[in-house]
Formats: sequence, C-alpha cells, structure tokens
Amino acid sequence: MQTGTYVVCLDCGTEFAYDWKKMRVLSPNEQKPFTHARVEVEANG
Repeated sequence: MQTGTYVVCLDCGTEFAYDWKKMRVLSPNEQKPFTHARVEVEANG
C-alpha cells in the first residue's frame, strides 16, 4: 500500500488507502505516494 494506512476487504483481500483524520477510505485521486523514512548509519571509527 502506498499511503501507509489502509483497510482490507475481508472478502477479497483488496487494500484501500485510509485517512485517519477524515475517518474514511480515500479515492484513487486523493492518494499520495507513501515513502519510507530513510535511515543512514554512520560508522564511528
């Protein structure tokens, strides 16, 4: 899923983007790409 928060249909398993603030499933044109946080590790040497 691209939004990070989603609901799943219990009949078919399809995932739908969900907005917790609006408490509703998002339409395809409302969905924004979800990117994972990038974590960089520095070696102390």
